[in-house]
Amino acid sequence: MLALGGITPANAAACVAAGAAGVAVMGAVMRAEDPAAVVRDLRGATESVEALAERGGVGL
Repeated sequence: MLALGGITPANAAACVAAGAAGVAVMGAVMRAEDPAAVVRDLRGATESVEALAERGGVGL
């Protein structure tokens, strides 16, 4: 299951922590002045949660 709709770098980690396998993002990237920066921030947010889950720190 993917989280979809209203996903931003600020809430992407919470989506993954809540059990989503990942996030599907369009609006935040398309509206961004620097889309590459938004993608980097999204990847960083979700990858940090996934790393915590691997160590047992997040309830996935």
